[in-house]
Amino acid sequence: MIRGPANAAHRPPTESCRSGFTLVELLVVVAIIGVLAALLLPAVQAARESARMASCRNNLKQIGLALHAYHAEHGSFPAGARMHARSGRKSIGWHVLLLPHLDQRPLYTEIAPDGDGGARFHAEGTVAPTYLCPTAEPPSGSSADLESANYVGVAGAGQTRHEWPLEEVACGIVATDGVLHLHGEVSSADIADGTSHTLAVGERSIYKTEEPWSLGAVWFKSGGSQAPTSACVAAAKHVVWPVNAMESGRVHYVRDSDSPVELRKVLGNELAFGSRHPGGAHFAYADGSVQFLHEALDLVVYRQLATRGGEETNSETP
Repeated sequence: MIRGPANAAHRPPTESCRSGFTLVELLVVVAIIGVLAALLLPAVQAARESARMASCRNNLKQIGLALHAYHAEHGSFPAGARMHARSGRKSIGWHVLLLPHLDQRPLYTEIAPDGDGGARFHAEGTVAPTYLCPTAEPPSGSSADLESANYVGVAGAGQTRHEWPLEEVACGIVATDGVLHLHGEVSSADIADGTSHTLAVGERSIYKTEEPWSLGAVWFKSGGSQAPTSACVAAAKHVVWPVNAMESGRVHYVRDSDSPVELRKVLGNELAFGSRHPGGAHFAYADGSVQFLHEALDLVVYRQLATRGGEETNSETP
């Protein structure tokens, strides 16, 4: 008689293979992924900002090269802003004058600068990518934003006898002791401090001013006087406030109705240079090099860098 295995009917069942995770194991895995993501996110953000900073720096490098190409052709750097022959009319600035040296000659031809200091077309709604920093707040799509620029000429620091002492309510004085100022063309030979120690162009990432990149300046007179009583310069600013003074909220533009009244101290011609990069902003020097200036830079040193020479004695007025 053939028999099966003894007690086969009473053999304990074998343990079945488990599949999936328990709730505790799942929570542990999720926690680990969360920690890894928290560790990686700052690194990813830092890498992206590093790439944006490199692009921004490259824009300024291209601007510096274009300034020297212009100098080679004309014997001087362009005026920070031309002065229109007539009061109340918009002039063009260095942004427009550099276009042929930034592979934008068709746009320059379309704008068509005229003999009065103005232009046939002021590039309304036209984007100039070289003048936009990737780290800055991107244009919203409105015409004013599309026309903005994140790089502005350094007009100087407003040293005595090198400024136009105009009104100090809206636009303020006009500094003429820098490399790119209103109504004046500066050559390398005019830079007594040396081109490697003198700022030419800096970052400014504020969009609220409604100053298009193609605008140089607008000046006004009162009564029968032919001399300007007010001049609002868009394409170049002089150094009064520290780097990032406005980004940090320490001071605000006098026309910024959304800011506290007691902090509205910055006039139009002295809108502070600054950026959304952590700690400072990029500047192109008159020799074409680009450096990052820290926001903690001593203001006296910063103002000295903004001027082309410390011993000027000649008054520069229109």
